[in-house]
Amino acid sequence: MLCAQLRSIRDNDKAKGVKDMLDTIKNCPDLSFRKQFCRSIMNALDGTTSTTLLAEWARASKLLAANLLELQDWSAVAKVIKALKDYCNADLGRRANHMVETYTIEIQMYAALENFKKTAVRTVVRGQRERERERERENERE
Repeated sequence: MLCAQLRSIRDNDKAKGVKDMLDTIKNCPDLSFRKQFCRSIMNALDGTTSTTLLAEWARASKLLAANLLELQDWSAVAKVIKALKDYCNADLGRRANHMVETYTIEIQMYAALENFKKTAVRTVVRGQRERERERERENERE
């Protein structure tokens, strides 16, 4: 039903409506409803060529990824990240902000999985661990 209604509206109006819906739904406490809603928005916007609607598709994808992170559905998060990277790589000049946010989601996923080999988080965490070990050694000496 949502798909049929979206076809009869101008792209700018669609984008504004989708943006308003996403802003409203992100505060919903029901994660499964948010997940289903984001997927339906993504499916409705899939295959569009409008840049404004593609940006809203990306927003819905990022919201879906955040919900999946909360649900700890790692394989689904990885699929959404891959789709976002494909979207961003198609026109990186205009989609760099989306790419940064995509990498942020990916780092959060790997941090939750404690898979530091795949991200730059590894060096930060390693540095923190080394400092903690040094403090422990100093405390033992005293």
